[in-house]
Amino acid sequence: MHEINKPSFIIKWLLISLAFIIIAVGIIFYANGWRWDFKQGRATKIGIIVLKATPKNDLKIYLDGQLQNRTKTPFRIAQVPGAYTLKVEKDGFLSWEKTIQVSEQITSLEENIILVPKDPKTTPLVENPITPQLSPNQREILYKKIVQGKEALYRRAIKNSEEENIYEPKTGTIGQFSWLNNDIVLAQNNQTLLVIDKNNNNQFIISAPGILPETIALNPKNNNEIFGIIDGSLYKFNLLNQKLDLIKQSVSVFKPAQNALFYIKQLEDKTAIFKSDFSGNSEEQLYQFLGTISDIKVIFPNEKQQKIAVLTKSGSLYLVDVIKNEITTLGEGVTFVSWDQGFGQLFFNSLFEAKVYMIQNLGQKFEQSQIITRFSQELEAQSILPEEPETNHIIIKKEGKLFLLETDGKNLTEIKTPEIATSSPVFVDAEGQFVLFLDSKNQLLKLELVRNQGLNIF
Repeated sequence: MHEINKPSFIIKWLLISLAFIIIAVGIIFYANGWRWDFKQGRATKIGIIVLKATPKNDLKIYLDGQLQNRTKTPFRIAQVPGAYTLKVEKDGFLSWEKTIQVSEQITSLEENIILVPKDPKTTPLVENPITPQLSPNQREILYKKIVQGKEALYRRAIKNSEEENIYEPKTGTIGQFSWLNNDIVLAQNNQTLLVIDKNNNNQFIISAPGILPETIALNPKNNNEIFGIIDGSLYKFNLLNQKLDLIKQSVSVFKPAQNALFYIKQLEDKTAIFKSDFSGNSEEQLYQFLGTISDIKVIFPNEKQQKIAVLTKSGSLYLVDVIKNEITTLGEGVTFVSWDQGFGQLFFNSLFEAKVYMIQNLGQKFEQSQIITRFSQELEAQSILPEEPETNHIIIKKEGKLFLLETDGKNLTEIKTPEIATSSPVFVDAEGQFVLFLDSKNQLLKLELVRNQGLNIF
């Protein structure tokens, strides 16, 4: 019988135990999100990269030039902190590439990657429309046409091939016209303003010379009431009983929000922002302007954030903080403004810049204005792409071309199109699936950005 070499046995036992402890610690270390950073020579907490792209299948995904083994998104990978270059490719589409920064215990999200088709499908929608306008729900187009010498207003669903004549004047011509909401259209005819319910074929006439469609807004609490400015006073018109009531005098600009009516009153000694209920009661002065801020063109109240954006006729954009009673200058030469109400992001463009003013991001409140991107040529048109819950893309038109721009300014992709009319607007439908514009022959074209479920997007 051989004797056991006790020292040798003890050493082996200790080595096995030590190996077991090291492996167990490593597993716990790994499971708790720790990795060894070979570049830094130390242990560090990992960060997560999450990608979601449209289209989402048959993709090639690269991380720092290395092809990954997944061909669809969502794609999720853990990495030690640092900068990484991501690239997504698909046959028939332009590639997407961006460098992102991964931080400890932070998920870096790229959840709305849009791969632009190399040769997108373009379909004629309307021939020779006059002043086409997108409905508030972004599903229909309103426009005027002259057929056999007669003017008429038409509407057409973006995804439907049939157009519908909703108003043809018996005498005179159609002046300005606009959407009031998704069902009601306003149109000038001679000295009257027509309110056209396009679903019920009802027409109401407001005999108010001087009132313009763009000065009218619907009561968000009552679809049978509209507000409008006549000769410097704010009125409320009831569509059912045809009653016209004076709300406030000396009002130059107003905007209904969800729960209150906001307006600018220009008095002899001051210009101020007020709010009241929808009958003009419970009036409260929110902010009084000082100096020369008097040529106010439009206001954009954000009830949730207690902020009001104010745009002047000369293109100056200000942000009023109702709580702090402060005003901040955001930009000059501003041509386009839009709130992302839920997330507190105010997008605005000047002739050469696209900017975003951040009030809240990822649950953290802060205030910061930043340039998304700057151009050497003037921006000619732009449109927000709808995205739930957050807006992060813009379709812009410059130098006669269309571009898809991410709001962080890191990706600007040209969209191949036929020749675009110089004065063409740019529209995007509710799903972000189609981009609409006028070509050089004055045809309204529908360009399809191929996505799995439409664009979920300035």
